[in-house]
Amino acid sequence: MKLYQARYNATIDGKELFVGNRKLMSEKGIQTNEAETNLAQFEKEGKTAMLISVDNELRGVVAVADTVKDTAQQAIQKLHELGIEVAMLTGDNKRTAQAIAKQSWYRHDYCRGFTRRKSF
Repeated sequence: MKLYQARYNATIDGKELFVGNRKLMSEKGIQTNEAETNLAQFEKEGKTAMLISVDNELRGVVAVADTVKDTAQQAIQKLHELGIEVAMLTGDNKRTAQAIAKQSWYRHDYCRGFTRRKSF
């Protein structure tokens, strides 16, 4: 069984387009070294970075982000006061997860899940 992985592809005007993460690009034999600085910066900002390739050539990086609710920090603090441990489940990579945790006062590291499996 193959684990779920975010990847999108299309053929436009005869050109093969892929949007996905480092693993997808590696599977396609596409080098991502030139994008690492941008990827790392987006991830440190709590954004999910995705690579874009056209005809097996890296063409760009795009990032998306969920926003932390204004009430998250207060809710987590209250749970801690009640002696309840809080964990974050995410499909994001460690850098992105750490940035989100920092914004919302999570005390512990994260548990990496896959987006199809993180809903209860």
